[in-house]
Amino acid sequence: MYTLAIALTKGGTGKTTTAANLAAGLAGLSLGRRILLVDADPQNQLAGSLGAAQDSPGLSDVLAASEDDRAQSARAALLPDVRPGLDLCPAGALLATESSRLGADPAAGLLAVGDALEALADAVAGEGLPPLVIVDVPPGWGPLALGVLAASDAVLAPVSLQPLAMQALGTFMRHVEAVQRTRQRFGGRKLPLLSFIVPTMFDARPIAHTQVLDAVRAAADSIDRGDGHSPVVAEHIPHSGRGQEAAALGRTIAEHARPSHPSAQAYDALARLVADSVTV
Repeated sequence: MYTLAIALTKGGTGKTTTAANLAAGLAGLSLGRRILLVDADPQNQLAGSLGAAQDSPGLSDVLAASEDDRAQSARAALLPDVRPGLDLCPAGALLATESSRLGADPAAGLLAVGDALEALADAVAGEGLPPLVIVDVPPGWGPLALGVLAASDAVLAPVSLQPLAMQALGTFMRHVEAVQRTRQRFGGRKLPLLSFIVPTMFDARPIAHTQVLDAVRAAADSIDRGDGHSPVVAEHIPHSGRGQEAAALGRTIAEHARPSHPSAQAYDALARLVADSVTV
């Protein structure tokens, strides 16, 4: 099981759009394992952005289940084959309630999120290889975000090219480092690695966007992702009205516009970059 968290403490950076388009792109690459996409954001928008039903009990029910019932709840929460090779676990209508409950006991909350993700992965894997798990993480630093990061192998941080982008990235990296130190202290590996930074919503017309993009690339060189290496700064994702339309219609950008659309091509390149890092 390999888990990649799509995360940044700042909201409005394109996490859900990135999660949906990346997961669909990875499923289309035929990696020999299924892709499991999990919505850990109480806004519960990921299913709708892929045109899937949003009435699944979702992650909230898996978190609420007892140990004996967890496997059954995980199977019930899944929406299989929302795209060929791609299974989806929506957030569920009660995820905000579950998040509050987890926050009352942080240690148990950390374990509960990890156990839920493992149960979902087991439900997808069957007799085959464990799936590649992509998790859409809510903004902020609440129990769901912390729990997902503590259960992840790597992080992909979508950074919108706004003036506050550098501040958001710096704050987020400090949070990731805190999780890494905690896992090490309890005998684990120094995970998750901040493996990828994805500049999003790029518009070449404002000079500020190009300046922030250059600043993100320069800053990445000075970041230790957790193993002595710097994160990879992926190809920037262009700002696109077609991308916003696609999510509203339940389609990926490649499905709504065309595979040759600049944003679709950027997400295709991102999927190949992530696939290479997982399969190496």
